[in-house]
Amino acid sequence: MKFRNESKLLSNIKWEFRKLKVALMRKKLEQSDFFEGVSFTGDIIKEEIQKGVARWMFDLKKYKQIEIKKFKDLFSDSEVTFPIEIEWAMFTTYININIIDAYGNKYYMSNENAYDYHRISEYSIGKRNDSSEPLIDKELCYRICKDGTNELIKTIFLKLNQDGSNSDTIGEIYFDDITRITMCSNYNKIKVEYPKRTEEFDEEVIKYLFECIETKWYYYDVYPILKWMVGEMKEHMSVHIVAEINGEIFSEIEIEDDIVKKYTSTQIISEEEMHTLKKVFVKELNEFLLENNSILWQKMINKNS
Repeated sequence: MKFRNESKLLSNIKWEFRKLKVALMRKKLEQSDFFEGVSFTGDIIKEEIQKGVARWMFDLKKYKQIEIKKFKDLFSDSEVTFPIEIEWAMFTTYININIIDAYGNKYYMSNENAYDYHRISEYSIGKRNDSSEPLIDKELCYRICKDGTNELIKTIFLKLNQDGSNSDTIGEIYFDDITRITMCSNYNKIKVEYPKRTEEFDEEVIKYLFECIETKWYYYDVYPILKWMVGEMKEHMSVHIVAEINGEIFSEIEIEDDIVKKYTSTQIISEEEMHTLKKVFVKELNEFLLENNSILWQKMINKNS
């Protein structure tokens, strides 16, 4: 019992000591005009932000040895234009902030890893694109580097329902030398990988996949997706396309330097029967397209006859 009480006392001392250090960090941020270019809708919001951000900055320095000079540095690679107004904030086990920028555009900033010290340097900045159809939330996910700069890890696209609520369809783009896109709807996935290209091209692929993800027959044959990408790329091509249902691959195409190496498709015979055909070969892309265009055309004729 004595040991338990001593342990609890030590834990309370550590917690109070941490609170003191966070308070000192908050004072330091105030003195350095950390929130330069930031206004708040009210004193309660201001208090919430200053306390929560001070805690985040303290943990960043303690666990990652990262120091941020100004709050606006977190937005240096985003389209958010300062000065900004923070109209709402919540700091619990995660960070969530609603922002209005200098042009009246609305954004949100979030960090779901506020207590995960391995990922505490990761956060997201999101914006709804009201001009597109369907409505899409675009969320940029960053990692803060040791020098205080920001590295874009991935972009998330969330398809919205007409009432503005999130649907079950989510697209993710991971960035490296290879662009990896995963489009999910319930338990179905379409994955596309290709060498890094422009941001505009990536967004065109995402828009196209948003249309494909809700059309069931794309999961059984991804060839039409390849055909669309060939038309968009119009050059030397490497791409890997996979369609999954409940974690099982039903269709796949792998192309490297204009050579087709793998093609898997599934034919539905009846509700109880389906045939999956996997071809592994080395075939020129143009030859492959020529063969499968005629097959696709014949399928369309049979479907309409």
